[in-house]
Amino acid sequence: MLVLIGLLISTTIESEIVKTENLTSAIASCPDGHFLCLNTTNICIHQSKNCDGDVDCPLAEDEDLCDDFLDALHWDSMFRKRPLAEDDHDDETCKLDYNGDCICRHRDLLCHDKNYTKAPDNIPKEFIHLMDFTGNNFKSIGPTTLENIPHHIIKLVLKQCKIEELSAEAFYNVSKMKKLYLDNNRLKYFPSHLFEAANHLEMLLLGYNEISEIHPLAFEHLKGLIEL
Repeated sequence: MLVLIGLLISTTIESEIVKTENLTSAIASCPDGHFLCLNTTNICIHQSKNCDGDVDCPLAEDEDLCDDFLDALHWDSMFRKRPLAEDDHDDETCKLDYNGDCICRHRDLLCHDKNYTKAPDNIPKEFIHLMDFTGNNFKSIGPTTLENIPHHIIKLVLKQCKIEELSAEAFYNVSKMKKLYLDNNRLKYFPSHLFEAANHLEMLLLGYNEISEIHPLAFEHLKGLIEL
């Protein structure tokens, strides 16, 4: 049975920035789901825009105080456990033959905010459990974007990578992957032929995109998908 959890892909959140009217004091009241920009009396920002990496308030206060390290390791904005926190029981000693600029923890590679536009070529060709590219600059994912990632990877995180386009065969190289995180990007269209017929995908997260159109055959080969 397919479980739908927090799938916000049909439309962009409306009224992300709200200007309140007829204010009678310096402290405004924002609509539910919004917060007030500091040092203003009439600009309310949707809660999902808080700490998303993009400045929305005039003085960028929506991106201040975002580094709650312990909580950031474990929970995302939907109170879902973060990919990194799912393996807390593992020995943190690096088990990979790797000397790059990502953080290696057990069999996980954490490549946050490296400004990568594709997977780097120094990824070891051995079993990797998790690759986390949160905060990079992929923009588009095509057949060669992920070619340096071992095909037997289990979890791939592409959150907040400014991804606007997915091309055919984008994930053919990672056919053994079970969990794919594509949330918090800029996707407007979800095409077909992204995954091989013999894929192992069980979880696909697409929340907080701007998807307004999905190809009729987009999920054709996702026979084992449990969570969307």
